Amino acid sequence: MPQLDFATFPTQLFWLLISFSILYCIIWRTVIPRISNVMEERQSRVNGDLERANNLQAEAKMVLNSYEKALTDGRSEAQNLLKETALKIAKRQIDQETALSERIKQMSKDAEARIKGVREKAMADVKVIAVELAQATTAKLFEEVSSEEEVLNVVEEVMEEKV
Repeated sequence: MPQLDFATFPTQLFWLLISFSILYCIIWRTVIPRISNVMEERQSRVNGDLERANNLQAEAKMVLNSYEKALTDGRSEAQNLLKETALKIAKRQIDQETALSERIKQMSKDAEARIKGVREKAMADVKVIAVELAQATTAKLFEEVSSEEEVLNVVEEVMEEKV
């Protein structure tokens, strides 16, 4: 095998150095700049993506904070609205109860006045009937007619005792 022959060894080394030098120059001039460009583009893309991700994360945090604040504000506003409504309802209920109580008192007074009027009328009618009955009874029993004034006085005395 000619590769292992020591006589051709220096020429092989010479051509090895020349071919590797040419290959190194070609790689150094063409391949390495392309690889460097690709790596720089990738690094810039990664950096841009990281920056965009950080911006989106910050924006998401801001949106989350504003959402939580809006939620808290909405809850507190709802609680305040509920309290106000409860107070209005309680005040309205008290006002209606007061008005109803006054109305019931007035109706009670009116009813008592009507009852008193009816009672007085009934008592007057009873007096008249009692006087007529007493006169008729005394006329039949004793065969004498009593005066209306005497019978009225007796009926009034009896009614005052009973009432």
